[in-house]
Amino acid sequence: MLVTMGNTQCVSHCFTLQPMPAITRWKKTYHDDPDTRVLIDRVSINSPLDQPTILQLSAAYRSAIARNLLGLLEGRLVYYDPAPTVSNHICRIVVPLYLHRTIFTMMHATPVAGHMGEYKTLHRIKLRFFWLRLRSDVADWMKQCVHCMLTIR
Repeated sequence: MLVTMGNTQCVSHCFTLQPMPAITRWKKTYHDDPDTRVLIDRVSINSPLDQPTILQLSAAYRSAIARNLLGLLEGRLVYYDPAPTVSNHICRIVVPLYLHRTIFTMMHATPVAGHMGEYKTLHRIKLRFFWLRLRSDVADWMKQCVHCMLTIR
């Protein structure tokens, strides 16, 4: 997006800090995303899912359900990712479909993030968040980032 500010032109919104989406937006997007809606229903009432419902979910979600790695924390669905060297888990927020791009922008295209490149952006997101096709989404969006296209050879 091209934004004109006086005599200068900004090629993106990378110079504005973007806060984390509000909990009300998380709840709405969880409800709008069919996979996360099913998962939240399952976790909130702590009941097993039937076989047809499980088969409709992605393999990553099926694995998390089978190993009991999903939970709710402060109104957000979380994935407890087992840490390889210790017996603890890394708590990563499950991001609904409609917030993927928002989280990417927050972790890549803000002054704090600084357009660090594909692998550093992917690592920053993976430390805090979880969603299906995360790696391919980041790769696709990096190719569309005007700032990165202009500065990275």
